[in-house]
Amino acid sequence: MHQDDYFEELNEFEYQIEEFKTSLLIAVKKEHQDEIVRLYNENARLSAIESEMKKKMDLLDRELINIERKKKNLKSEVESEFWALTINDVIDRIVDECIVWYAESVGHQQDKCGLCNNERKLIALFPDFSEVSKKCECSNRLYSYEPEISQVKKIKIAKKDSYYRSDRNFFLTKTFIPSDSSNDYSHGELSIGHVVTIFCEETKILHNDKKYGEKIAFTSKEECQKYCDWLNEGEKE
Repeated sequence: MHQDDYFEELNEFEYQIEEFKTSLLIAVKKEHQDEIVRLYNENARLSAIESEMKKKMDLLDRELINIERKKKNLKSEVESEFWALTINDVIDRIVDECIVWYAESVGHQQDKCGLCNNERKLIALFPDFSEVSKKCECSNRLYSYEPEISQVKKIKIAKKDSYYRSDRNFFLTKTFIPSDSSNDYSHGELSIGHVVTIFCEETKILHNDKKYGEKIAFTSKEECQKYCDWLNEGEKE
């Protein structure tokens, strides 16, 4: 082979190699460009999805805030209704029964008889000028039941833990203060077991079943007077 032919073939081969390298480089560049475009489009799609998700999350947060606000409003309404239907009724009943009347045994001075002196004493004078004295019967007080007024001294609410659902969890008790003329005034408190509105047969049952030292009270002086009259009639029998 002639030397010129050899160099010509060599140049042709190198040209083909360069052409192949150029084609390969173009193909690689196109592939990279396509990948860049694909990644750009994918990033745009993901950004749109992220934006949509953010809108939905914001909407969900607002819904949760509204639900929480409605929950608090509902709780407040339920509590208000509870207080209106229960506690307020209890307080109203306590206020209605704040002042009551109960039967108190009251002593009254008898009219002076004509046998005793001004000190209601009977004097016996003996021949030796000695004398003996004793209290006259008219000095003894006559006791009868009369209506006495009382009012609530304090209200106490106590909590009771219980395993039984039927038991009440809270108990409300009232303490009444005796009247100024009451025989129980020194104790500072008055034990009233029941407060009733009218004197009837049921009241008599409550009277017979009441505990020692316990009293029955009435919301009006008139009904308490009927109770006192019944007690006084029993004392005479």
